[in-house]
Amino acid sequence: MPLFLMAFIFFAGFYYLNQNEGITNEMLYEHVDFDGKLLKMGDSYKFSGEWKWSELPQDGIIGDDFLGISVKKKGTANSLFVSSWEQAKLRLLHNQKVIYEAEGKPTETGLIFTFPNQIIDNESYGTFGEFEVVFTLKEATEVQALVSYLHTWSEHEGLQLNDPRFLRPTFVGGKQVNHWVVEHHFE
Repeated sequence: MPLFLMAFIFFAGFYYLNQNEGITNEMLYEHVDFDGKLLKMGDSYKFSGEWKWSELPQDGIIGDDFLGISVKKKGTANSLFVSSWEQAKLRLLHNQKVIYEAEGKPTETGLIFTFPNQIIDNESYGTFGEFEVVFTLKEATEVQALVSYLHTWSEHEGLQLNDPRFLRPTFVGGKQVNHWVVEHHFE
């Protein structure tokens, strides 16, 4: 009986390990959770949010990632012109501690943050972060805020920072870089 029990435990464990192969960077977009809140504050709007990876990819993390913020009139597809970005901060966190901070770069149609995606001294950069932006518009209207997240998993020379929605991302040097983009809308 003990030999049978040992064999059963061995094969059950072997089967379990083979079923749980983990995820790759290509599949990671299915494991990134976003939360956000858009608030009207007088003449300004405050858009804050966070993202968190529920799993680390088995093929490692490397390179830079990008977070784009844009604003559109509710019910339309085109981005609105933001007259001023009063605040644009991004923070990467590890165990509730800030490990990286960045300012956003304004573009014609929004704002783009660049941040590292790596592991240094057992701290994972890019897997959990938060952002906060405050902006004003030229005209008062009901708006939606969009956050677009572009993830890469290879070294690259950077991204041409002109489109915060990353509809057709162009990497510096014209290289093809493995990436995906997810977008979330908040009202």
